[in-house]
Amino acid sequence: MNLLPTTTSTDVEEQQPSVAILPVGSFGQHGRYLPLITDSAIACIIAHEMADAYPVHLLPPVTVSCSQEHGSRPGTASINAKTLFAVIEDIRESLALPPCAAHRHASGLAGSCVMPPHPLLNAESVDALEPYLEEVGTIFHAFREQDSGCVSYGVTVGDEQWFVKGATESEATVSLRRAVKVHAAVQHPVIVPLQHSFDIAGGLALVYPWVDGTVLYHPTVSHHGGRTAPDSAMARFRRLPVPVALRVLEQVLDAHLAVERAGLVAVDFYDGCLLYDFDCDRMMLCDLDEYRPGPFILEADRLPGSRRFMAPEEFIRGSTIDIRTTVFELGRALRLLLDAGDEEQEWRGSPSQLAITERATADDPADRFASVKALTYAWRAASRTSG
Repeated sequence: MNLLPTTTSTDVEEQQPSVAILPVGSFGQHGRYLPLITDSAIACIIAHEMADAYPVHLLPPVTVSCSQEHGSRPGTASINAKTLFAVIEDIRESLALPPCAAHRHASGLAGSCVMPPHPLLNAESVDALEPYLEEVGTIFHAFREQDSGCVSYGVTVGDEQWFVKGATESEATVSLRRAVKVHAAVQHPVIVPLQHSFDIAGGLALVYPWVDGTVLYHPTVSHHGGRTAPDSAMARFRRLPVPVALRVLEQVLDAHLAVERAGLVAVDFYDGCLLYDFDCDRMMLCDLDEYRPGPFILEADRLPGSRRFMAPEEFIRGSTIDIRTTVFELGRALRLLLDAGDEEQEWRGSPSQLAITERATADDPADRFASVKALTYAWRAASRTSG
């Protein structure tokens, strides 16, 4: 079957249809064997059957739509619901059809239906976040004791699960507005993608797809520490086979190559940004709110972050924060995640890999790798040798 319509302008003029059908598919994962265009093909087949049975104007498909729930899977491409709604509305207007009643879309993807507007992805402003989330969905998890000043929620809307992060305190709101710019500048399969932001009274809310997993460290207002407890996420990660850990660390480095290409430097990167799914051995990066364009001069006494990961210059007013600062933080991640304990006495990698972490975390920025690219190249070379 030809998935694209072959109707001519003359055909449409003679038929004078009062209804148009727009197939809406997607470009996303369907497991090991089905192609990325599966949803688009299904939508087109359904639309063709409708066009064969009724006098309608069959349109070519929209092949990229809302596949955010599969955003972590390789090959998946998405647009947000607001964009998709605008595309459909523009097409309707171009056909001079009356609103909605004379325009139908055949969807091959349950998540791509955007009529009526999505209560999270099309929200523009709400008074209070939590009551709104309770109104439009079901909150299944609340994170209320974040030391960032934000309050976050896992919420189910229909058959979708979302992570919604809100702030009304001034500093926390500034961080979330910074996060919007970060996600606009850099996208990577390992970085949980921002799907939407909307105003709340006195602040801002960010909407992300819910991603299964556990952050390797989760400090709160009332609780710090616990990384060495046998059942902690960090301890479990440190017990993973070395090849698995190396593959995960490679993903973290690759994501920061994208960060570097976007002209950003890592700030407040630590094990609380590492979201690991132990069931499918998948790492995702989250809470990159403090990343910012660099280089820049530090105008405060220190930057936010964990002392276990921070470079010396992050504690010195007037110092230059640049890509070598990112190199330091990544070096600390390599050192801590490939060691069996916080004491850093049980290195599980090779001597050459250990030497790379030592160079990456040199006190003097001039003694470090000059870029994330250089660090990644050296790490990959050492990993091939040790393998």
